[in-house]
Amino acid sequence: MSPAVAIYEGRRILATAAGPAVAACPGCASPMRAKRGTVVVHHWAHLPDPDRQCVSEGETEWHLGWKNRAGDPDRIEVAVGNRRADVITPYGWAIEFQHSPLSPPDIAARERDWRDRMLWVYDGLEAFAEERLEINQPPGRAYWSFKWRWHKRHVAASKVPTFIQVKPDTLLFVGRWYPKSPGDPLRGYGWRLTDDDFEQHVMNGSKPPAPPKFGRDLAPAMWSRTPSIPFTCPCCDQPFTEPGKCSAALWHVNGPNYQAAS
Repeated sequence: MSPAVAIYEGRRILATAAGPAVAACPGCASPMRAKRGTVVVHHWAHLPDPDRQCVSEGETEWHLGWKNRAGDPDRIEVAVGNRRADVITPYGWAIEFQHSPLSPPDIAARERDWRDRMLWVYDGLEAFAEERLEINQPPGRAYWSFKWRWHKRHVAASKVPTFIQVKPDTLLFVGRWYPKSPGDPLRGYGWRLTDDDFEQHVMNGSKPPAPPKFGRDLAPAMWSRTPSIPFTCPCCDQPFTEPGKCSAALWHVNGPNYQAAS
């Protein structure tokens, strides 16, 4: 599928029912048409052009659905340095929604480029539906344990805050991965939250999430006790003057994907 955002009269826009029908691709500047029916997630699709080459292709409906929940087009598909975040949160962290496999070195490289100021959301819907991913809440405990058979290798490689979507309305905020031998299921524990909680408090909240202490409930620890961490730009270490922008470089001040004239 195609991008979640497009450029129209110099602004980044979503494919909404009230918006324009045609706009430009932020990646290659070629024209795109808004796809905003009742069956698939609203998105933009390139008009036919056999010579066009664009890096903004190939996203799943799951990917686009989460991006659209950020609401603000200026925080979706944001390029910072040599990386492009699926979503930039109001507190300046990148969110990567990951469906396809990545190598552990790729995971480490992305986390390093973002200076660990990022979150992973892994797509576990298929694994949960096929009962390869199981979650269980031990009696009297606040946390949930999980076991993931035949998991993708990259999943346990993440070192930054990580979420697994197990059902359309349910995610697991991973507290810890347990060490494992080759061929064994991936095990660990975490805290259960709804998709609406993730949208409100993680994607559009004011503080980066931090796992609660073992045995504590998620809500008071995550939404109230999370320390406020001042965010500085991964490229220039200057403080952000507003979400996604800092005052040190022109392409920050002028918005996402700004290219200074050479």
